Parts: sequence; C-alpha cells; structure tokens
Amino acid sequence: MNATSFVRVVSLAIGQTLGDRREIVVTDMDHEANIATWLALEREGASVRWWRMRDDGNLYVADLVLLLSSATRLVACTVASNAIGSVVDVAEVAKHAHAAGAEVFLDCVQYAPHSVIDVQKFDCDYLVCSGYKVFAPHMGFLWGRRELLKNLPTFREDFIPDDPPAKFEVGTFVYENVAGMDAALSYLATLGDRVNHGAPLISYRARLICAMDAIRAYEQVLSLEMLGVLRASCAEVYGIREPGQAMQRVPTFCFNLRGISPAKVAGELARNHIGVRVGHMYSPRLMRRLGLDPETGAVRASLVHYNSVEEVQRFGEVLRKIVTQQ
Repeated sequence: MNATSFVRVVSLAIGQTLGDRREIVVTDMDHEANIATWLALEREGASVRWWRMRDDGNLYVADLVLLLSSATRLVACTVASNAIGSVVDVAEVAKHAHAAGAEVFLDCVQYAPHSVIDVQKFDCDYLVCSGYKVFAPHMGFLWGRRELLKNLPTFREDFIPDDPPAKFEVGTFVYENVAGMDAALSYLATLGDRVNHGAPLISYRARLICAMDAIRAYEQVLSLEMLGVLRASCAEVYGIREPGQAMQRVPTFCFNLRGISPAKVAGELARNHIGVRVGHMYSPRLMRRLGLDPETGAVRASLVHYNSVEEVQRFGEVLRKIVTQQ
C-alpha cells in the first residue's frame, strides 16, 4: 500500500478504540492525507484540535503543549512539510505527547530522502513513509510499536493471524516493488561506502546512516544556494527563508514571483528543461494559511542529493529571465 492507505488503516482502527481519550491533534502544515483522515473520525465521536503553524513557517512545541490534556488520544504531524520544507522537532513532540498519555503518528514521506529515519530517536508510536521518496517504486510502509499494532482492530480473513505484520499485509505482495525497495536501499548503502572513502562499516544500518548524514550535509549547501537565487529573483519564499535557519528545513522550496502566475513560471521553466510543481501540493489548508488561493497555489522546486550547485545557479538564471521579461 501507499503511505496514504496506511494512514487510513491506522485511523480507522483508532476510531474504533477512542474510549475516554477522544481528542486528536492535527496541524495546518501537513499533507491533506494526514489531516482529512483524522477529521473523518469526528463521525466516530473524535474531537479534532488544531496545532497552528506560526507566521515564520514553523510548528512550535510550546503551542502544542497548550492543546494537550488527559483527553488527547493522538498527535498527528509531519516530520517535514511536503510543501514548504520546514522540519518539525518530533522528538520534543513525542516527549510532551507521551507525558500527557497520548500517542504520536508521524508522516515521514517528505523527510525520507533528506535524512535518517530513526524511530527510536523520534520516539514515535506510528510512522508512515513512501518508498518512492527514497528512490524506490511507489510502495508505502508503516512502522509502529508492536504492542500498539497488535491491539489495533483490522479487517482480515479468519485464517490470517491477528498479529503484526501479517494482519496488515493481507493479499499477495507486489513483489517487484519489494525488489525495487531492496535495490534502492542497496544504492544508498553503496553511497555510504563511497562517502566513507571505502573504509569498512560495521553494519548495513551504519552504511545507510553514513549515506543519509552525508546527504543532509550536502543538501544544506544546495538549500543555501537556492535561498540565494530566490532572493536575487525577488521571489516570495514561503516558510523558512533565513540562511542561518537552513538546518530547520529540507531543500523543498515553495515560492511565487510577484505578478506572475505559478503556472506561467512552471511553463517557462519547463521550456528550459527544468521541472517544478505548481498548485496546492496536496496541502490546500496550508495554502490558505499562507494567504494563497489553493487553485493556483505556488511553485515548488524540490532538490535532492543528485542535484548540483550548478543546476541551482541555472535555475536562478532562468528565474531572473522570467522576471525581466515580465
């Protein structure tokens, strides 16, 4: 299944087991899959509370703390915004949510290609992600604490054990996706060997961590370069825009050029063989929060480790040409 389907599987189960804890916290910075799915539980008696993003494009844990109570069942939030790239301090989220007796559900899709996914460090209770974000086929995955997964009610045939992971993996696997995921992880492990200059690493996990740490560091260079070219083009950047705060974001940039529609900007970039996305990025609530019409939204440029500084500079040259020709 994809990540969206796994969000639904967990939410439907939680909707059947709300008990006295009926409050679910969602954010206005998330992908709609991690919002609407929880809002749907209002039909089951859930009460949704909104953790609002501040004007600087960040979610502050201090604001979350004010929402937590003995009635909170779950906090659902992203690790990194799929639209504006802001990174959430999810370990702090978990610390305060658990202190209130609540669980934490993380959407790690946008964060996955940029840094290490470490569920122990995040201290989350559930986490979903998509393989295609780590250069594999489009196959989602769900991680959860075993005891919690074991207690979640699911639909399954009688002959399937009521135990994870089998209870969530009914039906025939898409084996080509499994093979593709294995190949993607092997690629990242090999990248870890390269950045470690061929020195032997103790474990497969160590090789992956070495790769992702190197990716995180390199992408900070790309982020700083991108912030510079966007500033030179007088672009309106949504979310974190100060170079000194670059570590608080991934290199996913949402922006608009004054007086030029996002669709026109994307078209001109495409004619110069540069691919971007336009629209609401599956985050229409975030677009409204930014004062944008979700129908037109913004331009999103997404960088990963195989992009180069030279590509970012060429991107900037084309942007400046678009502005001067307006």
